[in-house]
Amino acid sequence: MKNVIIAIAIVFGLGVTANAAKFDIKNLEVGMGLADSIPVGDAGDTYDSALGFDFHADYQFTDQLAAGIETAFFSYSSDENLVISGVSYGKQPDAATSYYGVYGKYIKPMDFGSRQGKVYGIVGLAPYSVVDFSDNTVGGYADIIKIGMSFGAGASMEVMPQWNVGLELRCHLVSGFSTFAPMLKVGYHF
Repeated sequence: MKNVIIAIAIVFGLGVTANAAKFDIKNLEVGMGLADSIPVGDAGDTYDSALGFDFHADYQFTDQLAAGIETAFFSYSSDENLVISGVSYGKQPDAATSYYGVYGKYIKPMDFGSRQGKVYGIVGLAPYSVVDFSDNTVGGYADIIKIGMSFGAGASMEVMPQWNVGLELRCHLVSGFSTFAPMLKVGYHF
């Protein structure tokens, strides 16, 4: 994990320092997304999927590299009656996650018919806040910060000048609360 974090930092650092003097507002995108966060693994046994919002801003340094920041929030309902291997554990507490992180994209420009577009791979790093709304914790909830990674792929296309829409699929790897999140995104280029 340490080597992966170092490699991500080097890639971000090289892109930023190589193009720091060439800042162009036209390479900046801001946007938001609507995601369906689907817990997997142990969290998938306990919690249902949740709709949430993602807000992002990224800067495209070259035709193929971009870096950005993002934040998102999801609130999960637990299954009514958790049953694992035939044993009933009753109703579990609800939970929520949020994250504020950085990401990098490797982009391949493409044409979608008469529309300009791109497909991309994405890797992110963020501290994830995992909140358990349990009655047996102090104050009725426990907030745990965990460092996690995400990876995935997406595609977007221009629908109007300076506006694009896209679809992104991401897997968020967080100890004890990993999720898979398909997302519909809207972005605005200056």
